[in-house]
Amino acid sequence: MKKSVVPITDHKNHYAAFVLGGCHAIIEVNDKMCGDPIEIAAIKGIQWSYDSDQKVSRPGAYMQKKRLYERAKDIMEREYDKSHKQKLEKDVADAKRVFDLAKLESKKASVTILQRHHFASKLQRMSTVCRLEAD
Repeated sequence: MKKSVVPITDHKNHYAAFVLGGCHAIIEVNDKMCGDPIEIAAIKGIQWSYDSDQKVSRPGAYMQKKRLYERAKDIMEREYDKSHKQKLEKDVADAKRVFDLAKLESKKASVTILQRHHFASKLQRMSTVCRLEAD
């Protein structure tokens, strides 16, 4: 019998996704996740996003879509050519729509890190205290 890896894309009944979403030491620097490469790969592997300002992990890639929307809006605001600006306004509206849908989808579940206990070499482990919200 051939074994295969099943992606954890649906948060329902996938407790491992909640653990991976909440038990990590990832931070964000210049809109990029930094930390242990295994932890970053785990968050990306379960297709979740992490907001380091709010210390919240959620299903979906809404944070990446938010950054794309904000960059497109910034580029549009700096554009001087009216015809090009009109095209950019349409692109920004589309990006906003995609971001809003992704954010709505991400509200199905969230893991908020309340307290992080960093890695202790004496104990050979780290832990977090989290709040889980799921529909």
